[in-house]
Amino acid sequence: MTAKLRMGKIISVKRLNNSVNGNPRYEVTAEVQGEGEITLVTKSDAQIGYTIDNKLWRSEHLAMWYHKTRTGNYILDKMA
Repeated sequence: MTAKLRMGKIISVKRLNNSVNGNPRYEVTAEVQGEGEITLVTKSDAQIGYTIDNKLWRSEHLAMWYHKTRTGNYILDKMA
């Protein structure tokens, strides 16, 4: 699972249920360079859950680090 770095633009952010430890999780739909429109989720108990806010990230082009799991899900690791 090697993380990819791509430029992308967030289209929507959806709040998911908290992790068992009470930390926030999100589902992010983004237009990613070289991939098209993909849906990513944040890991349970990851710091990025605290940095995602719908108003803050929408309509900005961002550097996004993510990886694809064996089952085909995209996990958002970091944004800048």
